Amino acid sequence: EQLKKASGDLAATSRNYALATADLDKVTRHSANLEGELQTLRRNYALAERLLLDLEGDEAIRARLRRKRKAYKYAVNLPKLGAIWSVNLANNLYMEWWQRRKGVTIFPGTQKANGHEDTHAVG
Repeated sequence: EQLKKASGDLAATSRNYALATADLDKVTRHSANLEGELQTLRRNYALAERLLLDLEGDEAIRARLRRKRKAYKYAVNLPKLGAIWSVNLANNLYMEWWQRRKGVTIFPGTQKANGHEDTHAVG
């Protein structure tokens, strides 16, 4: 009777050992993969650090980056600002013309400056 019980316990222990060994193998493989990724990240970090030090020390690169920023400002941002300003001006002129034509004041005070009375104010 005890021999059968011990045999059953041994079989269960063997199964548990096999499962634990399989899990340990999976964890070991995963650990090796993570170690490889860590080494790659360390190499990339070292490269980025060297490039940053080169960039900080190289005046020609810094000057080129400054020129790029200035060129972007003058070639892109200022024309965008001019376009927005032009659209805003056209919109304001149209609104003034429309208010005069309809005799309606959308924004009180806009027609008083032009000599018109604010009699049809909306709102």
